[in-house]
Amino acid sequence: KEEGGSTQYVTNATMVHYDLNPRNVAMMLDGTPKLNDFNVAEFLRWDTVQQKPCGFEGRLHEPWWRAPEEAILPDERNSTKNDTAGVQTLQTMNEKVDIYSLGNVLFRILTGRS
Repeated sequence: KEEGGSTQYVTNATMVHYDLNPRNVAMMLDGTPKLNDFNVAEFLRWDTVQQKPCGFEGRLHEPWWRAPEEAILPDERNSTKNDTAGVQTLQTMNEKVDIYSLGNVLFRILTGRS
């Protein structure tokens, strides 16, 4: 519950941690989890026309904690993104990548799977 609250705080701040994994969750002496390692965190960009956050371009980090939409990699030859099937897209990331990663971390903690 506490870790979910930390994720909600980061999301409300229009920031995406973008690297949620067990190594980036520090356990305090009282058992409270705290997020750390914000070195790849991104502030969401603001759409001035629609007046809402509009995401950010993703970066590579540990693949086993990524959300599915993060599997789309930048193609440096033409500045577009290609997924594994070669389909081009300009999809941007948002706070949902943190929610997916948090679910992945919690699943592994609760099931004992590594």
